[in-house]
Amino acid sequence: MRNLIIFLRRYFNFFLFLLLEVICIVLVFRNNNFQKTAYLNSANNVSGRLYDRYNNVQYYFHLKATNDSLVTENARLHNLLRSSFDSVLTGNEIRTDTIRQYSNDTLRRVTGTELRRYLYREAR
Repeated sequence: MRNLIIFLRRYFNFFLFLLLEVICIVLVFRNNNFQKTAYLNSANNVSGRLYDRYNNVQYYFHLKATNDSLVTENARLHNLLRSSFDSVLTGNEIRTDTIRQYSNDTLRRVTGTELRRYLYREAR
């Protein structure tokens, strides 16, 4: 406590100057429209830049979740493509390397005459 009092006594004039300076600046901005407008415009500009930087940082940290959702959506849409399916031929030709499509809510249902040609999965 003694050190705090000594510190305040030593720098009293400086602190008084700062207090009076702040009071003068507040009075100038309150009573003059031009200075008030200039201050508000510059303060809005600074706060806008700070919010923009904050938004960019927040966006960067959420990129992983965004990419994961895009990968999942991409795989789902590729599995819905018509080119992922072959229709069963009734001729004598034998086709191999096809997987029967089972009913699944995320994929479209396939009739008994279609075989799944490709099955897309999520990957990185």
